[in-house]
Amino acid sequence: STVIGVGASVEDLHSTPFFGGLPRNQNGSGVNVSRSTFYGADWNNWNNKQVTYFADLTHDFNADWRLKVAGSYVRETNDMLYAFSRGAVNEATGTCLHARAYLFDFENTNKAIDINLTGKWQAFGREHEVTVGANANDLKNDDLMAGNYNIPLFVPNIYDPVSPPRPSDAALLSNSYAAYTDGRIRQNGIYGVVRYKLAAPLTAVVGGRV
Repeated sequence: STVIGVGASVEDLHSTPFFGGLPRNQNGSGVNVSRSTFYGADWNNWNNKQVTYFADLTHDFNADWRLKVAGSYVRETNDMLYAFSRGAVNEATGTCLHARAYLFDFENTNKAIDINLTGKWQAFGREHEVTVGANANDLKNDDLMAGNYNIPLFVPNIYDPVSPPRPSDAALLSNSYAAYTDGRIRQNGIYGVVRYKLAAPLTAVVGGRV
């Protein structure tokens, strides 16, 4: 009548980020390049890791009433440095794009727990169901982002893409587009829902959470 489950998962991503896609010409037409054209930087890099631990306990008091407790802990880190270009292309020269570089260092942890009781009862010849519970969530983030709107001395050419110079972390952090966020969000709630069978094909559902 009692079941305990535990588990864990790990996701580890190492990739080359490029979010812009191909630009358009100044007259709105598509650029005459291969879809595989990459005009980012050869130092574009994105490392993401997410580790999750979870556990739950389910207890059946009888065939109609069940108690469940579930908890989880998630930690995610993101370390990203990349450049991309924006703007409309001069169809004759392939220029007029502006290269930008961004630095991101994100970390967050999320702890959550939920406990609920679900039961069934008979009334007026039909079976009805009720669930009551409570949950809590604690999310903390420690984020840093910085960017340089225009990489100095670099003008991208869509027809002859080359990697822009890599700006130093200090140069990006000294830019006005730099922000640090250290935050915490806590949520606590109680909830309940009743599913009342009015007729064989019709159920009234009433619930809420505070």
